[in-house]
Amino acid sequence: MAIKYEWIGTGIEDMPTSLNYETDSVKDVKGQTRTKITTGIETTEFTPVTLNPDSPFALFLDEAVERQRELTELDVELLVVRVYKRIGTNYATGKPSAYKQTAGIAPGDFAPGNAALELSATANWTGERIHGTANMEATGEKFEPETAPPSSTEIHYKQGDATRAEFQIYYVYNDAPVI
Repeated sequence: MAIKYEWIGTGIEDMPTSLNYETDSVKDVKGQTRTKITTGIETTEFTPVTLNPDSPFALFLDEAVERQRELTELDVELLVVRVYKRIGTNYATGKPSAYKQTAGIAPGDFAPGNAALELSATANWTGERIHGTANMEATGEKFEPETAPPSSTEIHYKQGDATRAEFQIYYVYNDAPVI
């Protein structure tokens, strides 16, 4: 079975990622305040996801709701590609920075309103984040894990403001039928 990638975004109007950093401020006996900041569970909301047979991600959500899937049945692999950030000798020839990570997909609202059949979902980023680069034009595997973090001279950003379309999230799946 071949690994495939679906760029999540068609028809989705809102897709914010909440970092959920946790802060804890304490005052010591001298009266000095110290704040600790740690990461919490990062989440990404997908709203709305229109049910469409051309979207394997939408079909996964529909099956999850219908079959009342839970726990590891809701774990998927996602690939995040930061097109605005390139790794290499320069921006023009560098590959987009990327990472793969497992996320537990929690289905949300199903069939709100009375128009298109829509769903919503929240990705709870739980697995180990594997950093690397992506080539979405490649045939076969499109993600290359890094062997070492890039040096500051190997990281290049696009000139000007980055756009939302340059922060891409892909649903990673195989071409087997949805079960």
